[in-house]
Amino acid sequence: MRGSDIFHDLTRILDVRIRPDRASATALRGVVIGVEVRTVVTDYRKRPLREWQRYSVIDKLLFAETETKHLAVSS
Repeated sequence: MRGSDIFHDLTRILDVRIRPDRASATALRGVVIGVEVRTVVTDYRKRPLREWQRYSVIDKLLFAETETKHLAVSS
């Protein structure tokens, strides 16, 4: 999932209308976000990464939850 995909999903489920260059993490204060992560095990040329080179990325945004509402992300 690219950063622009995450931004798009977050603005949609949180009902925030803001330009990406004006976005602030302050809008996420008090919000619990459920994500699915995966471990990257190959580089961009599909060569295997050593264990210490591996890293995690957000694969899917599942939900956002505030004190008053639970918002599921539709696929």
